[in-house]
Amino acid sequence: MRRIALVLGAVLALGGCSGGNMNKVKQESAVQAPIPKNEQQGQAADQKQLLDPAALGDTYSFADRTGKYLIAFTGNQDKSLNKAIGEGGKVLDVKYVRKQSGSEKDDGRQWAKNFGNLEGLVFEVVGGQAVPDQTYYLANDRKLNIHAVIPVISKVNPDVEDSVKQAIREMKAQSIEKIWEIGQIGQDNQIYLAQFEKKGKKATASIILKQGSQIVTRDYTADYDPNSTWRVDDGGTVTPEMFSFLFAAATERGILLGMEWAGAEGRNAFFLNQTEADLVELEIKGGRYMSP
Repeated sequence: MRRIALVLGAVLALGGCSGGNMNKVKQESAVQAPIPKNEQQGQAADQKQLLDPAALGDTYSFADRTGKYLIAFTGNQDKSLNKAIGEGGKVLDVKYVRKQSGSEKDDGRQWAKNFGNLEGLVFEVVGGQAVPDQTYYLANDRKLNIHAVIPVISKVNPDVEDSVKQAIREMKAQSIEKIWEIGQIGQDNQIYLAQFEKKGKKATASIILKQGSQIVTRDYTADYDPNSTWRVDDGGTVTPEMFSFLFAAATERGILLGMEWAGAEGRNAFFLNQTEADLVELEIKGGRYMSP
């Protein structure tokens, strides 16, 4: 009798599993297994961070003599800006501190010597320091994807490979007068500055981005003047020292370059955005008048 009871108990136990508990087992087996941590990191790396150029605004600033404060000099009135980008892609935390009124001592120059006399929004650099008198682009990280910013290294290398010069000559159908490598983004993206031989009265200088085997350019063509061709008192020539990089960023179309072009009277800040065919200059610009 005891043996029959044991057998009956085992049958009832199996019957219970074949009911609601069995359904629970099936449901649990359908739950996706957790993704290993290393695979999660790999998936995150595959999701490329992109910056939307449409989110860029007129928000240029420059640092005072101490590098502790920045003043927005392009007429922007956005007090919510909390990041400053410059010095080749270095991102600084900033906070709005005050609206500064201009003074009678304002000499009209947008440089560190005149910082306290200019009208504009003043931001404090938090937990870091800006380079005194350098230009910085201000942004709000809730509106602009700061994670898409890529460091860009400024460098001057006159020894450009013959294969690169040949590819540029063929693409532009122009002879190169002089050329330098002026910047690098990662290992495979080089930035060049070239001045081509004149065609009649026309002189052309180009900023060139080489990305692997692809080459795109932004050409600046002007009437040649031995004193002032592209900028006042440029002597009819371009040099690598005229150009610097605020930052680079990845966009849906390609690489975005935030640059400055220095001249005798000041600096012009501008953006170039890569496309399949060329580098397009955006309308978002900022000029600093700094003539002595």
